[in-house]
Order: sequence, then C-alpha cells, then structure tokens
Amino acid sequence: MWRMARPTQSNHTLHMAVLLKRTEKKLAGEAKETQKLKDRMSSQDGPEQAEKLKEELEKWKREAGTLRKQVEAIQKQATNQATEYMRLDTENRSLRSQLADFDILLNGQQKKAS
Repeated sequence: MWRMARPTQSNHTLHMAVLLKRTEKKLAGEAKETQKLKDRMSSQDGPEQAEKLKEELEKWKREAGTLRKQVEAIQKQATNQATEYMRLDTENRSLRSQLADFDILLNGQQKKAS
C-alpha cells in the first residue's frame, strides 16, 4: 500500500516559537528603553527635554502594545492550526482505516469469485 508524505506540524510550530521568542526579546528591549527614558525624565533637563522624552516614551508604549497584540495573534493562530492539524490527522487515520477495511473486503470477494 502506498504512503502519503505527512505534513510536518512540528516545523510550523517551531517557526512560530522562533517568531514568539524574537518578539519577546524585542519587548524586553523596549522595556529597557522605557526604563531608560523614565530615568532620563526624572533628571533635571528642563521642561522641553521632559516633553520630548514623554513623547518618545509614549511612542515606545504604543509599539510595545502593538507587539503584544501580534504575539497574542500568533499564539491564537498557532493554537487554531494545531487544533485543525489534529482534526485532519484523526480524519486521515479514519479514512485510512476505512480504505484498509475496503481492501480486505475486496480481496475476500475476489477469492470467492475465483
């Protein structure tokens, strides 16, 4: 009986994990930048410098929020894909079992006809 090549869900999952790690590192870096900005804002640089730093801090906060949403979306997508993969794998096994039963039935009928 012929065998079909099985798609590798683990490769896709690994790719998603790498993307998540990269995003987490980026978020950690942004957290450090945010802390640096807060530290700089507390110094006595004057109101103009403080305003610029507040704007930069808000920019980093927005970007961090965007990255968090991307991480959540990737996690949800990975979960949905894993669920669908398991459903398709179960269906594949069921169909293969039915095909094997049909082959047995067909071979039995051929022997009776001989």
